[in-house]
Amino acid sequence: MMRATLFALAVTALAMPALAADDGALSNLKEFNQFTHSAWLCSSPEAYDAALAAEKALNGAPIDKLKGDLLDKKMCMHVGSGQIEGIMAPWVKVLENDGDKVKVSFTVNDEERIELLHRKISRVTYGGWTGKSDIESYADWRLLHR
Repeated sequence: MMRATLFALAVTALAMPALAADDGALSNLKEFNQFTHSAWLCSSPEAYDAALAAEKALNGAPIDKLKGDLLDKKMCMHVGSGQIEGIMAPWVKVLENDGDKVKVSFTVNDEERIELLHRKISRVTYGGWTGKSDIESYADWRLLHR
């Protein structure tokens, strides 16, 4: 027990200068992002604009049919709260900027328990265009969603 405690203290002492060299642990997370809410992820900036226009035309009606139509046309998919919770590190990575839209990439982890000791894990990486207002830095998101 004493060895484990001493080892933990030694590792912490070695890591402290590295953390102090950074401007805090959260500063490294500024380049990573997370969705602020459910959002559209589209194949192009134009498809994103079309999805927003179609959603606005619904005047607050449920968007389930619109989600299916845009997905069938391979234009857009809707990223919901269930997928947002399953996004893995390095979270949502911005690949490209185009005005008020960004091209992003992220991986979703889905685990399903099959038996007591077995589970099925699937990881899918998504990429596409979304609005800059749909994402925020992971550090800010983490502070808000504690």
